[in-house]
Amino acid sequence: MGNVEITISRHNPHIDPHLAIWGWEIPGYLFLGGITAGILVLSGIFYLLKKEEEVPFTVRIAPIVAPIALSIGMLFLFLDLEHKLFTWRLYTTFQWTSPMSWGSWALILIFPSSILFALIQLEESSRNFIQEKLHTFKLSFLAKPAEQVFVLADKFRPYTKALAWINIVMGGFIGIYTGILISSFVARPFWNTSILGILFLASGISSASAVMILGTKSKVEEHIMIKIDVAFLLFELFVLIQIFIGFFTSSYYHNLAGGLIFGGDFTGYFWMLVVLQGILFPLFMEVLELKNIFHFKLITPFSVLIGGLLLRILFVYIGQNSYVELNL
Repeated sequence: MGNVEITISRHNPHIDPHLAIWGWEIPGYLFLGGITAGILVLSGIFYLLKKEEEVPFTVRIAPIVAPIALSIGMLFLFLDLEHKLFTWRLYTTFQWTSPMSWGSWALILIFPSSILFALIQLEESSRNFIQEKLHTFKLSFLAKPAEQVFVLADKFRPYTKALAWINIVMGGFIGIYTGILISSFVARPFWNTSILGILFLASGISSASAVMILGTKSKVEEHIMIKIDVAFLLFELFVLIQIFIGFFTSSYYHNLAGGLIFGGDFTGYFWMLVVLQGILFPLFMEVLELKNIFHFKLITPFSVLIGGLLLRILFVYIGQNSYVELNL
């Protein structure tokens, strides 16, 4: 049978002319999930390599950021839900074929290992600092429970290596999952690419390295993280090129989706904000830093973080403007 023409007599800004029901919450969750994944992977790898003295912020401090960032990201995800009171039902079953089910359980299961690893890595001085701040802000009633938490974490110290491996594996899974979450929508050809998860994982590790650059006081650690960021920014470019090739060597609807950023309405936004500002500019700046020509402590990592956020914002919004026509 031929194409069926559908006449729309309603006017709903979330549906007409495009199905656009995802707002800022989803890109925010994807971005924070990516940073969490990157921190878990980098901190776990450098711990296993016994590089705590070379990259102290990455191994000892940054792991605290991971569960905090993931909690905020999950809050964004919760805010996006239509029926918030029924969220608990996700955890009454496990569906092997559902990416959402995999992700829901993974997000919950990562908390114990990430929190334990972070607490174990805290040095005595950091623990004392936390206790002092609790008293300073008149939260003395939390001092004793905090001390008990530290004692409990120390009991797991013999299993730190296992926790590091769990964090690496789960961090990699979360990083890839943030891409799989939207790539499984076949009706949205701009999202429907099998390597979107790889792109989001690479972007997450790049963003995490930017966090390390901002947080560290060690020139050695900063230099190492700049090298890692350069490598993953280059890898992001490589993956993006593969996605672009896929747009124009796949179906007619993938061609149309690619056209949205190659001459379409989102061309300027994507190339200026994501490719130029988020990848090429920090890449150029970091090469200059590695050659000791210039040093930009704040500009470069912030450019990477903004680029990582804009990548997800534009992918979410552009994807909702791509479509597959229904043939009956």
